[in-house]
Amino acid sequence: MTQTNYNCIAPLPLLMDQFLKEFLDIDLSHPDSKLKTNIYTNENGNLYEFSLPGIDKKDIEITFEDNILSIQTQNEDGLKNKTSITINYKVEEDKITSSLENGILRITMPKLVEEKKNINITIA
Repeated sequence: MTQTNYNCIAPLPLLMDQFLKEFLDIDLSHPDSKLKTNIYTNENGNLYEFSLPGIDKKDIEITFEDNILSIQTQNEDGLKNKTSITINYKVEEDKITSSLENGILRITMPKLVEEKKNINITIA
């Protein structure tokens, strides 16, 4: 499993962004976010960990649409933060899971395993 640490306070340099997109199938669409993120990658998909100290799960909204994972939070002062990540592979949507424990939000994005069909072709 590959781990990518990403501190969203400063934008990624162009080379790192390109590396993440091309080699790890990760596209961090909004690098100006303040969420600290760890990304674990393996052949089954990705696990995203977001550091959300002091945020209750009722103040977190997670959506996944058109292969974009979006996390929006609101702290006790009413300040909102939104981060979106483009997932560069087909996701098995009914198996996406999330949990919040000790200020760490974990979201698993499993890859869709497509069955390969074997087609017999008759010679005419």
